[in-house]
Amino acid sequence: MITTISDVHIKVPGDKAYKLFLSFLRDPIVKKSEKVVLLGDIFDFVVGGDQGFIKEFQEVFDEIKSLLREGKQVYFIEGNHDFHVGKLFKETFPDDNFIFSKERIHLTHQGTNITLCHGDDIELDNPSYKKYSRIIRSKPIQVLAEWIVPFPFTRMIGNWASAKSRKKNIAQYESKSDLIKEKFRSSSEAAYQEVPSQIIVCGHSHVKDKYESTLGFIYINNGYFPNEKTFISIEKDQVRFNELAEPSH
Repeated sequence: MITTISDVHIKVPGDKAYKLFLSFLRDPIVKKSEKVVLLGDIFDFVVGGDQGFIKEFQEVFDEIKSLLREGKQVYFIEGNHDFHVGKLFKETFPDDNFIFSKERIHLTHQGTNITLCHGDDIELDNPSYKKYSRIIRSKPIQVLAEWIVPFPFTRMIGNWASAKSRKKNIAQYESKSDLIKEKFRSSSEAAYQEVPSQIIVCGHSHVKDKYESTLGFIYINNGYFPNEKTFISIEKDQVRFNELAEPSH
């Protein structure tokens, strides 16, 4: 079984999202799965290679290490709030069962072809975001983030950028959720035509959805996790939402 989640947006240790994410990592269904896939924006802002981020969210990273010790494969696909973290995560998880990717992943599990992505990479019709994404994910920014800019400054910039992003997006998600849902369904169909998969899982939209396309695949998105409190499981060709157990304390 595969279990997967996205868009947790942990801001500080001990906040609602932090406790909910720990509950996800400790959930009995997650504990039974062979692969645990984190589809980006797990953190509201983690960028670069500074170990300060690991120390700040130590309990979360310890839980991920526990899953790895249990023999599970843990995948992390970069989001648009946690990126340029390859160096940091590979140092933190020097384990062959930890798989890090900047791009979508295509895999076959129990005979089912699955595409896993954050979602911003398949989103259609968002040219301003695509331009922004190319800039922040460029090699010069990566070098600055991983090797030069110190943690306190990175954290300060991140808090400002995340607050600005949240203010803009809250109104958008509340007023345009139906339009966003339709756009991501179309985006998943475009992605399917590039690389056909029986199941396409992504996040980023913050709109929960499960859609059976006439093209012959299922698109699923767990939405904004702190609100929905559900995560996705895939067993053979069956895909479903799972209610989260009570938050950890």
